[in-house]
Amino acid sequence: MLLVWRVQPQQVADLVKGQPGDQTVLVLCFGVLSPEQRHRMAAACRTGQGPVAGVVDDAAVGYLACLPGPSWAAAVGLLAPFGSANPYAAAGHAPPEMFYGRAAQLAAVTGGTGPCLVHGGRRLGKSALLRQAGRQARRTAPDTMVVSASIRQVGAVLPAAALWPALAAALDDAGLPHAHDRTPAGVRRLIGEWIGGDPARRMLMLLDDAEGFLAADARQASANVAALADLMEETGHRVRVVFAGPGHPGRFQGEAVTVGPLDPQDAFDLLTRPLAALGLRLGPEAAARVVTEANNAPALIRLFADALLCRARRAPVARTTLPYAVTREDVTAVWLDLRAAPGYRDRLERALGLAGRCKVIVYAMAFHALDAGPDAVLTTDELRAACEEWWPEGFAGAGGDFPALLEECVGLGMLAADGGGFRLRTPYILTLLGGAGQIEAVLEGGFGAPAGFDPESVRAPGPDGRDRSPLTGGQVARLLRPGGGLRLVTG
Repeated sequence: MLLVWRVQPQQVADLVKGQPGDQTVLVLCFGVLSPEQRHRMAAACRTGQGPVAGVVDDAAVGYLACLPGPSWAAAVGLLAPFGSANPYAAAGHAPPEMFYGRAAQLAAVTGGTGPCLVHGGRRLGKSALLRQAGRQARRTAPDTMVVSASIRQVGAVLPAAALWPALAAALDDAGLPHAHDRTPAGVRRLIGEWIGGDPARRMLMLLDDAEGFLAADARQASANVAALADLMEETGHRVRVVFAGPGHPGRFQGEAVTVGPLDPQDAFDLLTRPLAALGLRLGPEAAARVVTEANNAPALIRLFADALLCRARRAPVARTTLPYAVTREDVTAVWLDLRAAPGYRDRLERALGLAGRCKVIVYAMAFHALDAGPDAVLTTDELRAACEEWWPEGFAGAGGDFPALLEECVGLGMLAADGGGFRLRTPYILTLLGGAGQIEAVLEGGFGAPAGFDPESVRAPGPDGRDRSPLTGGQVARLLRPGGGLRLVTG
């Protein structure tokens, strides 16, 4: 907080210059800023390096004091347009105010007996969903202990059994005393004793970045996942474990919480509401165009909004009435600038969750649509043949797991089921991928060596340890998925 008695806009900007970007500065200005001073202050804050969230003068205090009640939205709308805050910035975790939608997924994660896996492509919001679920549980369920941990290193660098020391450390951080015994039995005993101390107690364990752990544990018959499943059953599901990752862990095969593109209204709100609070008005038609061209992907919407905000702040501060209108020309210019920027292709594919075999499937479908039209449908066999042509090494032996990959592409919002086949979800995906030239360049550029292990393709060992299951993990997951319909197993 910076207190200023004599208003000198450039001096204020110089005083906060060099403050860490993860901190915000609120400037309290004792006096009344004239319109000219306010605009000069905004210009100085935006061109400087200090993270000024807002400048509060006597006029702002008087206005807020006259409202019928406290209003955070009114305060933000009054101050943010003249500051340098950027909620769309890529660094760090997005603030809670930037979480939109996902109501059904939140209910599934925090519910007592819901799915135990949050599944979806990278950068589509799995981690954000877990963080929001933790915040919601702490706020609405005081008897619930929320235990959050990233287990990225487990399975990737450390063995799968390193999960238990990681859980012990997370329990200690969450406030559970005496988490010193880091063996599986010790951690389970500690949790059981805490749960047994009060019938109202619950524990929600949110384990993020679980891809490496789930893959490593699947190679060991999912022994550690099975131990956690047993813990849940022993406590009457008062302990709930939720992983975030792209695969189905052995004992938890079946239903998963799928995180894909946002619903249209939530994507629209993510784009327009924060911009409106910052003094920028994006008309409904222009906003709908941006959301459609971004395929409702939250990371891509944030990427666009960040570029739009930076572009607007590079321009001289307008002496017009707020909000400032964003034109169609502005939208077009931002997209052109983004697509021309170095590294845009990698950022685009990360934002869309495209990687590995799913990336090849989407680009192969798009390549077919270039000639056959964006509504062209390919059967599963036709699409598999096209993928094998572009990347033989990656799809060798995919066999019965190919439908699971297609389902993942549908979950990513890139493909849609159509009768007995699949097509691009919207014609805009061709534009999003860069058109004919970029689509052909990606396919012809090759895809390297396939990943060494795919937990969807693993066949679990039998009870005697010698024979393997005739079904892969992905096939078992589809058989056990809740819902109607007839499933036929042949062979």
